[in-house]
Amino acid sequence: MPTILDNTNWQSFLKVLIGGGYKDEELISSKSAVLYSYILYLIGKQNFNTQNHELQRIIGRWFVMSSLTGRYSSSPETAFEKDLNRIKEFNPDGFIGGLEKIIGENLTNDFWDITLVGQMETSSARSPEANAFYAALNKLGSSVLFSRKLVGDLYDPSLKIKKKRLEKHHIFPRNFLISKYGFDKNKDKAKINQIANLTFLEFEDNIEISDDKPSEYFAMVQKRFGEIEIKEMLAEHAIPENFYQIEYDEFLQDRRKLMTGIIKKAFNKI
Repeated sequence: MPTILDNTNWQSFLKVLIGGGYKDEELISSKSAVLYSYILYLIGKQNFNTQNHELQRIIGRWFVMSSLTGRYSSSPETAFEKDLNRIKEFNPDGFIGGLEKIIGENLTNDFWDITLVGQMETSSARSPEANAFYAALNKLGSSVLFSRKLVGDLYDPSLKIKKKRLEKHHIFPRNFLISKYGFDKNKDKAKINQIANLTFLEFEDNIEISDDKPSEYFAMVQKRFGEIEIKEMLAEHAIPENFYQIEYDEFLQDRRKLMTGIIKKAFNKI
């Protein structure tokens, strides 16, 4: 059986994705990133005899890098051929260091502070940036917003129930934005559904909050938690502490930066 089709290798590789917080296929934006990361995993294992714990870590970091930078989104075969040519130049013990060097060349300080923040300006729920943030919540062991349950515990595809345990909720509810700012539900759909305006809630809380304005529903949920605990929840979800007091555009700008920080924090833990 070809090495690439060996189920043991594939299952071991899947642990790489799960370890990075990508616990469900819904969080995978690029199948090409998965495929080429898997091939690199096999190269590291077969050609460089890389120890498993080191291999899992570097391939996990490679997958996140390739996803966030769109490394294999355009002409993926050409891009991967270039990667293979660089790998051919690695020393026998240089697999980890070589890949880490390439990762560093792409995930620079400017990427984290400027490029990724700009990429967060999207309403695509399946974008690499959105998925990286949700994966980061899994990786960091974050609680569901306004709940003591963990995102990772509820974000489980094995839970066969009719109603999803988790729902993405508008932090600034849709109807509130329409009434306060005169947004059109169709023309301004992209502005309303910015990924910076979404986070996870349990579906019961999503129903309870409904279309309340932020200051009203936040006053309600504050009664359920202590001051320190509520601050920690907001920080975990990259939500500014004063979100309910600021204008929507300022909130989006602030939260994109905070979300990027959460993604970077999770990446550094891989």
